[in-house]
Amino acid sequence: MPGKPHITRGVPISAGTDAPVPIRREMRDLEKNYPDQWNLYLLALSEFQAIDENEQLSYYQIAGEWVSSFTGFIHNVVDEEVLNTFVKSQADRFLEKDGEIRYQKAAQDFRMPYWDWTLEPMNGENYLPASLGNKDINVIKPGSQGKPGQMKNPLYEYNFKTLQPWDGDSDKLVRKWNSTVRWPKPGTSVSQNDLLEGAIRNEAANLREKTFLLVASYEKYGPFSNQKWNLDTAAIYNSLEDVHNTMHTRLGGEVTGGNGHMSRIPYSAFDPVFWLHHTNIDRLFAIWQALHPDDSKHVERYVTTQTNRGGTFITKPNGEETIKTPLAPFGASAESYWTSEEVKQTSTFGYVYPETQKWNFKSDKEYRAAIVKALRALNPSISLALILAGDVQSQKTAVGKIEKASTFWQDYTKKHGIPAYRDINTLAPNKKYLEWITNIKAQKHAVGGAFNVHIFLGDFTTSNSNRWPFDANHVGTFTVLGDSDDSGCEKCQTDQAANLQVTGQVPLTIALLERFLAGIVPSLSEDAIVPYLTEKLHWRVTLGDGSERPRGDVDDLTVSVISNEVTVPAAVEELPKYAAGVEIYPAVTTKESGVGGRGDGTGLTQSGLEQGGNV
Repeated sequence: MPGKPHITRGVPISAGTDAPVPIRREMRDLEKNYPDQWNLYLLALSEFQAIDENEQLSYYQIAGEWVSSFTGFIHNVVDEEVLNTFVKSQADRFLEKDGEIRYQKAAQDFRMPYWDWTLEPMNGENYLPASLGNKDINVIKPGSQGKPGQMKNPLYEYNFKTLQPWDGDSDKLVRKWNSTVRWPKPGTSVSQNDLLEGAIRNEAANLREKTFLLVASYEKYGPFSNQKWNLDTAAIYNSLEDVHNTMHTRLGGEVTGGNGHMSRIPYSAFDPVFWLHHTNIDRLFAIWQALHPDDSKHVERYVTTQTNRGGTFITKPNGEETIKTPLAPFGASAESYWTSEEVKQTSTFGYVYPETQKWNFKSDKEYRAAIVKALRALNPSISLALILAGDVQSQKTAVGKIEKASTFWQDYTKKHGIPAYRDINTLAPNKKYLEWITNIKAQKHAVGGAFNVHIFLGDFTTSNSNRWPFDANHVGTFTVLGDSDDSGCEKCQTDQAANLQVTGQVPLTIALLERFLAGIVPSLSEDAIVPYLTEKLHWRVTLGDGSERPRGDVDDLTVSVISNEVTVPAAVEELPKYAAGVEIYPAVTTKESGVGGRGDGTGLTQSGLEQGGNV
């Protein structure tokens, strides 16, 4: 039987859910434009990390809870509750002459920041913010008379006081490291930020494209949220879990001899970047909710009623779970648990995001239009449809950003020079074009741990798999966070027994746009792209340490190509319109002989399609 609810209310506020509440801000925005909040955040996080690891509300214990339970959104709220107690504690230490009133106000308005890893860097900065990559950082401490000084950066790493093992922890290497690491130098606990920067830079364009495609076109929470294979359609292979997983490995690394903590799920929450990453995932969910609200046509868009065969410690096996099912162990009071219906809005817990300040708008239509405009302003190259919806100058700006950030473009122009100008509007005759996507499916626990499927367009260096994330023709990655056979994770054991299959997508459209600009493909039509992909689309599999795994050794691995007709919006504040169905092209992934799939038999064939291999 469950015990009493764990009371979870977020940071207390006096306003209602439709009134202004404090905003969770992007970390670089917080640092630049809200320096007092940023200062308190660093001081508070440093104090939080210094708490005795045996204390229930220590950084160590809460990070351990993250990875030993699956509590998602509400756990994010618990973290903020605890962090804010330290923020207020730090503000209370400033004397009047040091700006006491100013810091008290900053503490009241502070909410946990997020890191938007899709943002294009400004003014030559790195994709990895300096405040995440520097060992030391400047702060103003209480009693310093307002003078800044250096301290160890609590966002760079977490230092373990004791290396305490827990049930299911069999990784002896990580327990030897005294601090969290990212892309560690083989055989050491030294982070390699240059490799981390290169990996994010080379993946960023595809992450932007994948993320926008997800929040713009997915209509129901189920397929939007998780990687589980939906047997009924090839259109919904993407998910927020897929995006989430890719960033875990990009941050932890694929390193021979030992990955960083973010690539190792049982340890990932100890890295301070984990918290910023998950807050951004929460933000993307909030944006999706705002763009796709429940209405009379979509009454179960947010929560789909379904049977839970296994049950939980508060619900019976094979019981029906609905929007009113208790979300134990979290409750608003000691007498009742929260339900999904009650936690629809983040404002319930005292925060919103820059894009979700609904109180600023007179209608839902205006609210959604503002979100689309905000996403486009943050990332002008986020979607070909939004690029084409803009005027000539905005198109030029977006294309310039794509070319500047593209490893492919830099490599191509270095070898061949700058190609002649090509008008991108020719890609969408009658304001319609085909969105091209790679679909990938595999058993989640096929290799006894995490693995990655790397997608390439063109030749790549086959001899060194550790370099694949940095290759000029590398388009994107499908990451699966599988677990070992001896996992202590009960859900993992259940999924292993069921041979759970998961899916992901690597969009190809922006990469094909680059090749159009280079004069390699003439259009996005089937006649142009099918032959090109048949020749140039390649995929390879790596394990968590970056070593290559034969594709045919990954159970149920199936790679295919689909297209979806997209209608360019009439205005930049509107979403593109995506056709209801998709076209599948088994010819692209079938061997030249016509017998068997490409990629060691992992490519979809016509016979595989007819047998239900992709839908």
